[in-house]
Amino acid sequence: MLHAHFLASSSRHVVGRTAAATVLRFVPVHVAEEAKSIGLSQFRTSALSATPGLESAILSPAASALGFMLWDKNWLGSAFALNFVKNVIATMFYCITLSATGSMPSFHPGDASMIALPFLALSAFLGVVIGDSTSIASLKRLGARRYLLIDCMKPALAQLVGVLFFSEKVTIRLVAGIAAVISGVYIASAAKMNAANDGASTKDSKGFTLGYALAGAHLVLDTVGASISKAYGSGLGPLNICLLRFGSAALMLGAMSAAAQGWSSLKRSKPEPSVALSSEPEDETVASGTKWWQLPSTMSRKKWAGIVFGTFFVTFIAPALFMRSVLLMPLGLAITLSCTAPLYEPLLARIIRGVRAEPQAIFGAVVACAGVAILCV
Repeated sequence: MLHAHFLASSSRHVVGRTAAATVLRFVPVHVAEEAKSIGLSQFRTSALSATPGLESAILSPAASALGFMLWDKNWLGSAFALNFVKNVIATMFYCITLSATGSMPSFHPGDASMIALPFLALSAFLGVVIGDSTSIASLKRLGARRYLLIDCMKPALAQLVGVLFFSEKVTIRLVAGIAAVISGVYIASAAKMNAANDGASTKDSKGFTLGYALAGAHLVLDTVGASISKAYGSGLGPLNICLLRFGSAALMLGAMSAAAQGWSSLKRSKPEPSVALSSEPEDETVASGTKWWQLPSTMSRKKWAGIVFGTFFVTFIAPALFMRSVLLMPLGLAITLSCTAPLYEPLLARIIRGVRAEPQAIFGAVVACAGVAILCV
C-alpha cells in the first residue's frame, strides 16, 4: 500500500545498518545481569547514569517531539490513515533492525515471543488502536488546553498502577518530582494556547462531558497498555516488544480500513433513488479529499519522505527507548519522563523553524527539569 520508493531493495541494507547503529547508540544496557533478565542482550553496556534506563526515558520524548514536527509539516490525510501508516512503516523498521542484529523473534511454539504475542496484541489494541482514537476524538472536542489538563494526570495514574500491581514504592521525593514535571509540562504546553480559541469544536456541556470521558478513557487505556507490556514483555527486548505491538496494530488497522472500504463499495453498489442520492451526505472526507480510511493521494515524494523520517523518530526510536525505560525503571517514573516531549518543542522549533520560545514555555521547562532532577537524585 505504501509507495514503492520507500521499499526499494537497494536501500534496505543501508537502512538496516543505520537503524541498528542508532538503536545501539541510544539504548545501552547498564548492568549485564539486568539485560539478560529482561532480554536486552542485544544492547551494549554503558554507565551514562546511575539509574538504569534514565537516558532512554529522557531521550524518548525528544525523539517524539522531533517526529511530531515532521508529521505536522507533511501529513495531509486523516488521523486514522496516519495511525495505520506509522504502524506499517515502524514494523518494517523493527524487522530490518532485528534482522540486521540477528535478534528477530523465532515464533516457535513455546517461544517467549509466542507466549507474549497475545498479551502484546491486547496492549496494542488498547493503547494504539483504541487509545489513539480516543485521544484524537477527545482533543477535537475539548481543545488542546482542556485535553492537556487530563493527559497530565497520566504519571499519577501510572504511579498508582505501579504501586498496586508492580509493588513499587512511593516516596515524598517521587511525589514531589512527578508533581513538578506535570506542572512544568502543562505550563510549557499551554504557553501558545489561547483560552478563548484553543481548538475545541464543542461548546455545549454534553460535548465537553463526552470529551472528558474520551480523554479519561485514553488515559486509562494508554497506561494499561504500557502496564501489560511491562508485565508480559519482560522476557523480550524492547525492539521485539515494539515489533509485536506495532505489527499487531498495523494488522488491526489494516483490517478496519479494508472493512470500511468494503462497506463503502457495498453501499455504492446498491441502487438508490436519485433524490436520496442528492440529499444524503457523502462519506466523511478529510481536507485532501480522501475518505478517512484512505491514504492521501496528493502528497509529494518529499512529504512522504518527511512522514517516513517522522515515523522513524516517533514510532521507532521513541517507543524502543520508552519500552526499555519501562522494563528497567518503575512504571510511574518511566511514564512521567515520557510526558516531557512539550519541553523539547521550543528548542526544536527554534532550530528547525526559527521560532523564538515564549517566556512561559521556558519557565515551564525549568520547572519540569527541576522535577526530573528531583526524581533522578
